Amino acid sequence: MPPILFVILLLLVSGPSPVGAQDAPLVYIDPGHGGDQPGVVEDGLEEEDLVLRWGFLVAEAFAAAGYETRMSRTGDVGPGFQERVDEARALGADLFLSLHINRDDDPELWGTEIFLAEDQPGSVAAAEAVAEALEGIGARVTLIGQPWEVLASPDLPTLMVELGHLTHPVERRLMVSRDFWEEAAAALVVGAGEVLGRP
Repeated sequence: MPPILFVILLLLVSGPSPVGAQDAPLVYIDPGHGGDQPGVVEDGLEEEDLVLRWGFLVAEAFAAAGYETRMSRTGDVGPGFQERVDEARALGADLFLSLHINRDDDPELWGTEIFLAEDQPGSVAAAEAVAEALEGIGARVTLIGQPWEVLASPDLPTLMVELGHLTHPVERRLMVSRDFWEEAAAALVVGAGEVLGRP
């Protein structure tokens, strides 16, 4: 058989190249704190436990939407934030989402806060898209620019998302609600899709 015909036959048998995981954006999901860093502790609830529990749900939502995902931790360990960012960059991540829960001395204060480096266009675009998506499920979102070195990643849009306040009685109930976190996870996927070119 002539070589060219063999190549054509092989292509026909093999079929089209699949659109595999290597073509999917990688979202690095960071459940904050862990180890000896419990984060916010309020009314018997610990931030580190809640964001890990729901971090798995967020990862599942992104995976179901066709993204690759990697989590910074899957147990009670506490790598440093810079270590997490460095790992995400080494993996070639397209978006870094650090999940947190807030607190305030004023129990009436509520809402979602997204921390970002205002001089990083990729992070600004991601923050605005995620904020719009979260507002679509009723969240009150504030974007807060911070000059923290760990947020200054020109090659990796990096967001620290404080989804609510454990010190607010209504939001405290939301922070333990699977329904809320399913909605929040879906909104994060929608927001990410706006900047990563995914439906």
